[in-house]
Amino acid sequence: MDCPTSQSHKGWEVAKLVEYQRLKLPCEVLDWLNQALSYPGITLIELTPEIVVASTQLNGFHRDPADQIIVATAQVYDCPLVTVDAKITDFRNRPPPSRHSVRSA
Repeated sequence: MDCPTSQSHKGWEVAKLVEYQRLKLPCEVLDWLNQALSYPGITLIELTPEIVVASTQLNGFHRDPADQIIVATAQVYDCPLVTVDAKITDFRNRPPPSRHSVRSA
């Protein structure tokens, strides 16, 4: 399985940023999300029970649920994270892929 390129909750985060007026989009949020998801190679992945559980087992990670889901998704899919968020990049508690990985061996 290829690494996912968009998490379902990321659309929620974009919508919340618009709601809080911290992000201005050139069109309605739903239109923007649909357009973003139409690009080749962009795959929307679901929030699975495995990701939910993994997000609660990030020993030493901060308490932002959205960031927990981001890190857990990367762990479950055994994919690298690309972010400038130091709270995420500084976190080094990545379990071995066999613990959460959805990839076949």
